[in-house]
Amino acid sequence: MQASENIISFENTYIIKHNSVGASPKMIAAEELMAAAIHDLKNPLASIRGLGQLGMLTSSSKRERSYFERIIKQVDSLNTSVIDLLSVFKPERSVKAKPSLIVKEVLDEFRAACDINNIKLIFKSEYEGEINLHIKVFKRAVENLVRNAVQILPDGGKIEIHTYEDENNFIMSINDNGPGIPDDMKESVFQPFFYQRKDGTGLGLFMVQHAITEVHGGKIWFNSKLGKGTTFYISLPKN
Repeated sequence: MQASENIISFENTYIIKHNSVGASPKMIAAEELMAAAIHDLKNPLASIRGLGQLGMLTSSSKRERSYFERIIKQVDSLNTSVIDLLSVFKPERSVKAKPSLIVKEVLDEFRAACDINNIKLIFKSEYEGEINLHIKVFKRAVENLVRNAVQILPDGGKIEIHTYEDENNFIMSINDNGPGIPDDMKESVFQPFFYQRKDGTGLGLFMVQHAITEVHGGKIWFNSKLGKGTTFYISLPKN
């Protein structure tokens, strides 16, 4: 399924929504080629990581070991991006699942990091129903949003996640009281290689957007004020 996108902005809110159109054979072939190319990255990355680990074990120089350690760290970062891209461009079949339960599982994974950084993590669920989900894709999207919030917040910050519904949709909001997004960067948030941190890959929010609008046929939008924080919203059809 291919989609065209409309970006709508008003005041501090930016929305990207899905408009369903027929997928062309060329686009399907391009996505399959991309998935295959991404998959082929896994083996050389594993080899590079193995060589880095070997260097760590055999080098007697502290300086050289620090170089090998840096190589391993960068390979791990690339591996994360490869897994994210594969989950989005080659998703598994959708099944009936409870999105609020998946959100809770993701938050449980981040509680230790939040405790270490004195970040308050609050979850309120008002929707316990099931919808059609590509579970791994949805989970990675939520992980990316939560990780972004955790990494951007100073010690003592707060993240509030709320799941609820309207007549036709499941909705999730994730609010942080971080630095917010500057006005001149808002239109680029969902573009590839958008960075809020120097050590980021620039693919996280792009993949979140693709996972929500392209894979699930939903919408994603955000509201942000500089110095006040940011709230991201996800809306997915219940049927």
